[in-house]
Amino acid sequence: MADAADTKMRRGLLLSALAAQYPSGLVERFITQQLAPMYGGEPRGLPQDLAYLAERKLIRRDETTALGMTIVTYTCTADGVCVNEGSAKDPGVQAIG
Repeated sequence: MADAADTKMRRGLLLSALAAQYPSGLVERFITQQLAPMYGGEPRGLPQDLAYLAERKLIRRDETTALGMTIVTYTCTADGVCVNEGSAKDPGVQAIG
């Protein structure tokens, strides 16, 4: 299990990746493929961090269906951009941007 500092840093990196795409988002599959190695032996870490950021309203989760497949995307919110830039704070996220 990661310590609090590692968790905050990973959330910050995740938020930074999504903020870089603002106002567009990233597909969940891309996020998983690119960022899962950062979570090493913690397979539940990425879904937990995405859930945390969504619950804090720093990112938004959207689902669409196309060609019979469900596509999940995550988009940084305006509040998420502020936290990423450091102009707002969240106790569970280390600002990276």
